[in-house]
Amino acid sequence: MSDINFVSPADLSRGLRITKVEVPSPVVVGEGGWLVCEFAEDGQSVYALKWYLGLDEFYRWTPAESPPVKTFPVDGNPLRVDKNASSRGRVKIHDVRLGAAGVFRCEVSGEAPHFHTESGVSEMKVVVTTEKLRMTLFPPSPDLPDKKPLITGVQGSYQMHEDVIVNCSSPRSLPPATLTFYVNDEQVKKCSVTKEENWQRLVPF
Repeated sequence: MSDINFVSPADLSRGLRITKVEVPSPVVVGEGGWLVCEFAEDGQSVYALKWYLGLDEFYRWTPAESPPVKTFPVDGNPLRVDKNASSRGRVKIHDVRLGAAGVFRCEVSGEAPHFHTESGVSEMKVVVTTEKLRMTLFPPSPDLPDKKPLITGVQGSYQMHEDVIVNCSSPRSLPPATLTFYVNDEQVKKCSVTKEENWQRLVPF
C-alpha cells in the first residue's frame, strides 16, 4: 500500500480531518483493489467525499443524497468502480489499465456554512505481467511489448574458454521490461550482465 501524503495539514481545532489515504500499488493490468480514505468528523458532519485520478473526479459520496454514491467517467476508462461494493471513502475498483497509474486524491468537505475541505493523496503504480500479455483483456496498447524478447549473437559452436557474448532486447514497454538471462536453467550472475537503457547485454563470463 502507498502511504498518505497530505495536501493540506490536519488541524484538530478545525474539526473534519483525513486520517488515512491508501491505494493498492502496484496493481497488475486487468486487476483491481480497494481505495481507502478514512476521516474523523470531530463534531462536523460530512457534506461530500470525492475521489480524483489526477484532475478527474470519478467517485462521489454525498450522505444526504439518494443514492449517496455517484460515479463519473474518466477519459480512456482507466478503471471501473463497483458502485454496489463502494461506500463512504472505501471504493472498489477493477479492470485497471495503464492509464490508472498516477496520483489519486481523496477530498472530504464539511457541511455549510464553512464547507471546510481536507484532502490527501496517494500514488498507484500499474504493471503488466507476461500472463496478462497473453490475454486479450484490452485492445493492443503502444505501452505493451508487441513481440517476444529477441536474443542475438549466439553462435552454433564455441572453442573452450572462448567468450560468449549475446544480446537480449525487448520492445518498448511501460513499465520497462525486466530481462533475465538463464543458461541451462541457471540464472546468470548479475556481475555478468550489463543494462543499457531498456535492454540488457550479456558480457563475457
